[in-house]
Amino acid sequence: MRKSNLTLLILASLLTTQHATGFEKGDVIVRVGAVNVSPDDSSSNVFAGGADLGVSLSVDDDTQLGLNFAYFLTDSINVEVLAATPVRYH
Repeated sequence: MRKSNLTLLILASLLTTQHATGFEKGDVIVRVGAVNVSPDDSSSNVFAGGADLGVSLSVDDDTQLGLNFAYFLTDSINVEVLAATPVRYH
């Protein structure tokens, strides 16, 4: 992980607060953190039209900055949306 991402994660964790009594209907929460995409990169050769092309693929994992927005519909049910910087596959 790059140094700037690590610094952002540490700052975000220090600024995170929660209500002592929990969350209530109508509350909005914004969180910042790391988002990791870790695909299963085990694959066989690539086939097209039943013919083996003799090519195999490999994908690495990537960690990026992510934002999470949550809106509480009730005291215990919320809807969340995840936004992240683009994940780069190498």
